[in-house]
Amino acid sequence: MLLAPTYDIHPQVVIIGPLVNTLQKIRWITRLRAVLPAVGIIAIGQFQDEEYGMELMALGANAFLAADELDRVLIPAIMHAAGRRL
Repeated sequence: MLLAPTYDIHPQVVIIGPLVNTLQKIRWITRLRAVLPAVGIIAIGQFQDEEYGMELMALGANAFLAADELDRVLIPAIMHAAGRRL
């Protein structure tokens, strides 16, 4: 299982990239939330899609970002997901 190493290291934030398909994103988000309830989860999509992002956040992601906006919002999103201020 790809997520097993993640469970062992107890990260503060996990980023699920834009090339991961929707079904796999849903599986990873729900598994991570079940095993590591305090972890920050950031899902990245190829395009901005507010409805899709809201659905992923309802499943447990802390944030949804579009790939084309990462240069502006990734670091603040990581800090927020980790419960830290810039």
